[in-house]
Parts: sequence; structure tokens; C-alpha cells
Amino acid sequence: MASDQDLAVSKAALKRLTGEFELDSVFRLDLAKRGLESLGCLPDCTSLEFLNLSSNRLADAAMLGGLKRLRYLDLSGNRLASLAGLEGCEALLHLDLAGNLIACTEDLHSLTDLANLESLQLQDRSRDLTNPICLSAGYADKILDLLPQLSCLDGIRVRGSGDSYYQLCRQIDQALSGGSNSPSAAAGASSSDGASSSGLGEAFWSLDASVTAALAETAAAETEFAEAVARLRDRELQTMLCLEEWDRELKKRKV
Repeated sequence: MASDQDLAVSKAALKRLTGEFELDSVFRLDLAKRGLESLGCLPDCTSLEFLNLSSNRLADAAMLGGLKRLRYLDLSGNRLASLAGLEGCEALLHLDLAGNLIACTEDLHSLTDLANLESLQLQDRSRDLTNPICLSAGYADKILDLLPQLSCLDGIRVRGSGDSYYQLCRQIDQALSGGSNSPSAAAGASSSDGASSSGLGEAFWSLDASVTAALAETAAAETEFAEAVARLRDRELQTMLCLEEWDRELKKRKV
């Protein structure tokens, strides 16, 4: 019987796993938690769109660069310190790298030309997975400067509709980390009852507009959702009425 690692290097084993006669007919492949250390013949699966390689022992992903149609790639829980080669995955939309050894933005430079990349995961608190780069101050801003095409980072919407939560947290973090130590912040603190009692500085108390905007956007989204649900219920009711009418007509014809 083939071992788990044989699945990564043997065409015959991959064919048995997928049920496909030809590897270029494989569109989806899940090889999570198999102890893999190499990719073997995976580059022969040229039609792959979904690939899960999470929780393995991979230290090199260069061979994946030939998968031009790949849209979803999960490499979380491996040993990757470099992403060289992934620049070839030109169709990639989502990339999960949580739980690897990415230490600086230079390690992510291979992703800069991936114009379609929308979502990047570098840490996942629900699975207790992270990367060394996530420990550096302001790492999210550095990532977004390097990869302006991203709309979602670590599961949080950072650009486009719905990014108010991220922007609000960013402003609060900046205010808490630096606002109270500067001379201007100290002056603001002495002139504000709230600031003087907490020592947070004027920058923190200027966030009211952002909070209000975020709450307003949330309320608008909830209203839009409620309206959509109402429309769906209305259509459901109309469909039920039509079905009942057709049922009555059929019964009349049988009589």
C-alpha cells in the first residue's frame, strides 16, 4: 500500500486518490495532514483550481509556480520561509500561509505581481497559527503597502465595502501606541477632562467620527440585509401561491 508521502510523488497514487485517469483532469485536490515534505508530480495537475496542502512539512513551494489556473491555495501549517515560484500562480485569489516561517516583507515579494490576489492569511488565531512577521509593529500596514491588490488580510476586510472595522481598529491602535507619549498629546490630555483622567491623549478622543461612521455603515448594512430577506420571503410566498394555483388547476383537469 502506498504511503502518504508516495501520494505526492506517484502519478499512480494521485490517480487512485482522485479517480481521474489523467492528472491534467484534476481540478480539486486535498492533501492536508499527510506529512508531505516534497511536491513530487503535483505540477502535472495543470488544471488545479483548489489545492489544500495544509499541515504538512513543506519548506519549498517553488514547484507550484506552474499551476496557472490555481485560485485557492492553502499552505498553512508548513515550514515555508520563502514563496519563490508562486509568482507563476497568476490566477490565485486566496492564499493561506498561517503557521509558517515568513519573517519579513521580502519573503512575500513573490506575491507582488499576482494582480488577482484578494485574500492573504498570515495568522489565524482560531487555530493558533502565525508567522514571525506578525509580531512586528504595524505589520498589516507593511503588507498592504507591499500588496495593494489585497482586499482581505487575516480574515478582515481591509479595503472596499466593509473595511470600516479595520480602519477603526487601526486608528485606535495608533492612538493608544503613540498618542499619549508626544508633547502635543500631553497638551491635549491636560485640556480635556476625558484625556486627563485616562492619559490616552487627544488623538484617542478624536475617533468619535470614525466610530459614528462605522456604526452608521453597520446599521445601513443591517437594513440592506433585512430588506433582502424581506424580498426573498416575498418571492417565496409568490412561488408558493403559484404552486398552489397550479395544483388546483391539475386537480380540476383530473376531475
